[in-house]
Amino acid sequence: MGTQRNGRLILISLAIASLISAQGRSWAKNGRLYRRLAIEITDNLKADLAAQSGLELAQRRLQLDPNWSGHDFVIGETHVQIWALKGQNHHQLFAESILGAAHSKVKLTLPMGENRGIAKGEG
Repeated sequence: MGTQRNGRLILISLAIASLISAQGRSWAKNGRLYRRLAIEITDNLKADLAAQSGLELAQRRLQLDPNWSGHDFVIGETHVQIWALKGQNHHQLFAESILGAAHSKVKLTLPMGENRGIAKGEG
């Protein structure tokens, strides 16, 4: 009778250990998923901010040099490209940034000669 009882205790212990192990694997999997999601959200935010900053830089460069047409640069791991297209009475400024899988592109249309509060030559 004692061996049968010991056998049941071992089976119950194994079942409990299996449940605890399965729960631990599930938590580890969720942790990896949440970490990946946080990295993706952060990269998207960094790409958006880099594109916005690039647009501000493009606006400043165009104010300092009306013939400026664009360039690209790298900030950390983020590649940023900025450029300007001239229309008859306006400029279109573009900024595009890429960080890993994150990508952001922004555009601003400015009337010709619009200063936006930055005097030419200030720096």
